[in-house]
Amino acid sequence: MAALLGFAQAGLAAAAVGFGLDMSAEDQAVLLSFVSVVLGMFERAQLTGPVPAAVPDPVDRGVNVPADAAALRE
Repeated sequence: MAALLGFAQAGLAAAAVGFGLDMSAEDQAVLLSFVSVVLGMFERAQLTGPVPAAVPDPVDRGVNVPADAAALRE
């Protein structure tokens, strides 16, 4: 996304220099903000988060502690 936003900034600068585009700083900020929002929406639609292979069991049922364990007596 940063590369595309930089490309839009360079295009705006080239239009200003090459074609005599007269835009105020506020108009440029609004235009680049709009480009940033559109690129962010496109990027958000293309990305997915990693999905864990399995949900871990919150209670580990594989460990059996005998009732007479030393840790229980203390």
